Amino acid sequence: MAEIARGSGMPLAFSFLLFAVAGIAYFVRHGGVDLSPLAAATAVSAALCIAALGLIGREIPTLFKQPDRGRGDAYPRWSWGQTLRLSVFVPLVIALPTFCAATVVTIQPIAPTLLSVFVALSVQIVLFAIPQELFFREAALRAFGRNLTLAFVMSCLATALFHLPLGFAGAALAAASGAVAMALRVAGMNIFVIAALQGTATVIFGRLLVAQTDAVNLWYYTTAFTLGCGFCMVIILLNHRGAEAGAYREELIGPAR
Repeated sequence: MAEIARGSGMPLAFSFLLFAVAGIAYFVRHGGVDLSPLAAATAVSAALCIAALGLIGREIPTLFKQPDRGRGDAYPRWSWGQTLRLSVFVPLVIALPTFCAATVVTIQPIAPTLLSVFVALSVQIVLFAIPQELFFREAALRAFGRNLTLAFVMSCLATALFHLPLGFAGAALAAASGAVAMALRVAGMNIFVIAALQGTATVIFGRLLVAQTDAVNLWYYTTAFTLGCGFCMVIILLNHRGAEAGAYREELIGPAR
């Protein structure tokens, strides 16, 4: 796919591709195409990847190779060092939303086979998490990165719209977890590591821990889980802002003695 023009056309291109991918998803799921669920999911994931890579364009190598800073940074860069430092937040990202949800519903642990967990984890990361993180986080950040508030809003709205077929609660849950992923990416974590974390979290909440919800308490669960994700997002961003302020101070006056 040819590289999409940079600059002011990026937000418009992201919005157009979002509706195009949503249309493709609706067509393969409800358009009378005789596809298995796996084939339909593969088609949608391929569309997400093509859209994301089209937006990223000639900067595709920076998804794998740590980019140089200070080279016209129009969006937050990532680094392997920052990815490692941010890994300390992984237990928090898993535990805090779970704790908040457990205050309003029963969280039932289950014990699937190791093989089923491995298969589910592989499918979630490769087929779902990587394409979605590339488009809803990386591409959104590069399209709206000069305005991080707008980047967060558009990423969450796009995620919710894409997951709307799961229902309003499912869309809200996806947007909440996406906001945490966006915070990690803004703070400097590699997008593929974020995808691995997202896929792992999905398997944990779907295969190892199951929330006992019904029509009455579903929205209590959704609200509590979203609040937990919101706390995680704020903690990550405040830590990032503090680290940036410290680095800037060292650059101006040297390290503290």
